[in-house]
Amino acid sequence: MKDIRMIADEDVPCWYELSWDKEQIGIILRIYQDIVKSERCMVEKHPHLDQVLEVHPGLGEFQPSYNDDFGFEGRLLRLGERDGFVEFFIKIPAVSISLGVSCKSCSGTGKDLHHLDMDCHACDGTGIESKYDWREAFQITSSLAILFQHIRYPGFETTCLLPQLMLVATMSRVNAGMHACGIGGEYSLALMRYLSEIPENHRLPYVEEAMTKAWDRMLTIRDELYCNRMHAYIQTSPGGFTIDVPGNACGIYPSSSANFKRGEQLSGYDFTCHNTDTPAQQLTMLAGLAALHDGARLYLSKKT
Repeated sequence: MKDIRMIADEDVPCWYELSWDKEQIGIILRIYQDIVKSERCMVEKHPHLDQVLEVHPGLGEFQPSYNDDFGFEGRLLRLGERDGFVEFFIKIPAVSISLGVSCKSCSGTGKDLHHLDMDCHACDGTGIESKYDWREAFQITSSLAILFQHIRYPGFETTCLLPQLMLVATMSRVNAGMHACGIGGEYSLALMRYLSEIPENHRLPYVEEAMTKAWDRMLTIRDELYCNRMHAYIQTSPGGFTIDVPGNACGIYPSSSANFKRGEQLSGYDFTCHNTDTPAQQLTMLAGLAALHDGARLYLSKKT
């Protein structure tokens, strides 16, 4: 039996990757052609797919084929094939929906009626009533949770010439409240070659920009406080990558067992999250990881 190669220890041919589309404000998921063609990696062949879908109630019809738009109501839009990958576009959805009528709490002024120097909390200072609609966001996070789990370990190596940069594992529990949308995974040795070159405490503005755009699309940033809570930086050298997003100490961090080196050699490591309660937090972090992916690919391409 062929030994299983781990992405933390050596370069393993890529089977999927993420990318950030800053113009369309969305994530591109690229799945390598060998995975798409492999029967064992086809979601429609999952022996317990019906039971898996029961965990995600009320999200509509699930489309399991890579040959069409994928997921609940086809929220992962199939773009076609490029460079050996099948590409899916994940549009960041609007969650805060304007109702187009004056806010009842502030009579449309946008100001707190008792503290006129403060914005109205009900409408965040817009003076307009709005509602939160999480259905599309949960359709996306639940679709990704199923897909990431199914292709996490394909059981064979692809013919792709690029190395896998990261593995992502997500969860999505509709109406579960706290910790409903966790995210974790593993960074590869290849990615560490990039991360380890970034100085400790150095921020990654291009990652923060992607996260800010994603959050603003979903919930609309009207407060500088939220902008100042979008952080992506190297917390611990070499390569200890951290993401912070709005919430109760919500973010992505190296796991407690992470080892950035094994002896004198760099090593990939596991990452985990804290207090990821909503799809908005998870999708914002995924946007950051997608942008990080782009930055690492560019860096590594110049090194070869």
